[in-house]
Amino acid sequence: MISWLGFAFEEPPEWEVTGFSTTPDKGRFQFYTRHGFEGELSWRTTKAVPDQERIMTEVMRRHLEEQGETVGTPEMDFRRIGEFTLGTHRSDTPALASRFIESSRLLLEWVFPLAKPELIRSVHTPLLESLTHPDSDPRLWSLFGTSVLLPANFAPEDIQPYPGNVAITYKTPKRHFFTVRRWAMPDELLGPQDLSSFGRVLMAKLLCKVVSAEPTTFQGHEAARIEYKQKGKVGFETIVGQWWPGEAIIFRNREEQRLVCIQQAGPKRLQRLDLEEVWRG
Repeated sequence: MISWLGFAFEEPPEWEVTGFSTTPDKGRFQFYTRHGFEGELSWRTTKAVPDQERIMTEVMRRHLEEQGETVGTPEMDFRRIGEFTLGTHRSDTPALASRFIESSRLLLEWVFPLAKPELIRSVHTPLLESLTHPDSDPRLWSLFGTSVLLPANFAPEDIQPYPGNVAITYKTPKRHFFTVRRWAMPDELLGPQDLSSFGRVLMAKLLCKVVSAEPTTFQGHEAARIEYKQKGKVGFETIVGQWWPGEAIIFRNREEQRLVCIQQAGPKRLQRLDLEEVWRG
């Protein structure tokens, strides 16, 4: 499942995100498999309620022009699938789907490479029907094998989705930073180190000062709790070298063969999140 900006959907298990732009006002997820391009979901905010059928017709017209076809206004077939409107022209042209979420003013737009009936039935329909968009606080963020439940004032700050090494940082306007890191191949990564020792090495690489590192358990997994200090990341605090308090949990999921670190830091006056409540797997 991918959950982002208050909307969520179940992508096919073999699909992988290979391209993305995740700004709140305009962004996209691009999906590929070993067979090639499978689809792209884009979103954008809009003040007025969009004419979704007109937009899809214009997208199709431009596509046909790019392919050397001059057809004027293409004849489109529109139907409802779940909360989406699906627009198709021919089976050898893209399938388009659109949904406007009024509460967030987000227009979601899917583009699938071909409008073949079998693909629409077996792949696109379950995907479109899986859409949910709870207007909730806290908000679930799920991407690249991480899933966290954060207060609604958190927003994505940075995403680094390297193979076997994912890091996503969220922050609030009051400079509360939360980062989740996920690694594959924990045996090779840890070597002879225990989790506390690994945590000390990790924090040193992140230019943090470790205050304490103790073994513990976290949601049934062996873990280490790290208390640390890091230099302020914003404004005047970066100039004067003010240190922020931080905490991290590093745990090993032996069943999934993953190593995870969740950490938070910010000015002293900020109230920390309960990491047990934040991590959703």
